[in-house]
Amino acid sequence: LSKSLGFSIDTTKELNSKFLNAFLKAGERKGLTEFVSTTILRAMSQAHYSSKKNGHFGLNLKSYTHFTSPIRRYSDLLVHRALIAIHGWDNYSCKLPHEVDLQRIGEHLSKMERRSMIAERETKERFLASFLKKHIGSTFAGIISGISRGGIFVRLSNTGGEGLIPLSYLSSERFTFNKKSDKLIGKISKLQIEIGKKVVVKLKEANQISGGLIFCLVEYEGSFIDFKHKRKKRSRRK
Repeated sequence: LSKSLGFSIDTTKELNSKFLNAFLKAGERKGLTEFVSTTILRAMSQAHYSSKKNGHFGLNLKSYTHFTSPIRRYSDLLVHRALIAIHGWDNYSCKLPHEVDLQRIGEHLSKMERRSMIAERETKERFLASFLKKHIGSTFAGIISGISRGGIFVRLSNTGGEGLIPLSYLSSERFTFNKKSDKLIGKISKLQIEIGKKVVVKLKEANQISGGLIFCLVEYEGSFIDFKHKRKKRSRRK
């Protein structure tokens, strides 16, 4: 993504919020605000509960305690109890948990939260696949969210669902994956397919058990792609 936006990332240096804001601005100039912001969030390390004072990267705060009101999670309840214990706001004996216990509790809460997030994501994917199964053959607008040797990952604009265009579904033309530039390049047409580009795809398969979606490419950056041609078979010499 950084290469597509003309950014070079020095992996030897620690990223800061100033750099990420500039990254978002670059995405905005190319009309990819939502896509870039979502990609940045996904690339970040997931937050975890801890008794250590590590601050908050996004808010650029050296001291930070996560707390929501009204109380919705057990972690909120722990912070609430700690505030009461420290300030003596009631007449009941509200003991502050030991730091070792807080660390252990934080690790457990982090683990359970990851588990619930995975369950939520998989449930959404399966419901979406179940819904889209009735629309196989229909076309959808989307954006290329990833490229690999196996194919192109597409995120649908309306639903946010993600699926794959296998390389075998592109055409009979051979495409090579350029890892350095994160692009697929057509051997004959020289068509360059890259992350962040707008596409129109046709739904070929929707698996409501796994939540997987399979597409074929119809349009790339507003241009119709004719992938119906077949490579002529070479006749064997006798």
